[in-house]
Amino acid sequence: MRKKYGTAGSFQLLNTDTHLLGSIKSAGKNRYELTVNGQGHATLIRMVGETHPLYMLRGSNWLVTGNMAANHFRAYHGFEAIFASDAIASGQTLRLWCAHADCAPASLLTVAVLDHIRTDSITQPLTPVAF
Repeated sequence: MRKKYGTAGSFQLLNTDTHLLGSIKSAGKNRYELTVNGQGHATLIRMVGETHPLYMLRGSNWLVTGNMAANHFRAYHGFEAIFASDAIASGQTLRLWCAHADCAPASLLTVAVLDHIRTDSITQPLTPVAF
């Protein structure tokens, strides 16, 4: 995982050979464009909520919900769980569970941008999670 400097909320996911697996970048207020394997994959859109937001990952039909203060998020496709993340080790590390291996790049990028939004939106001083 690498944060792209110059634009807020932009991340790249690389494998060990520095091959780009996916990226996510800001596309306006409350919108993020997600690309996996060089293809336009989805758009993360904030629907409602501040401390317990509701996001839609349009293109993948994922519904992402969680708790910003606890840094705990879950994503669903219909009634099927796609991923779950929660903070461990006093909030300095995130644990990510993915239902399917092919959903892992999109899940990791989504959680990275949600952590970025969390650190920018909550008034308490928070430290970003190290990936």
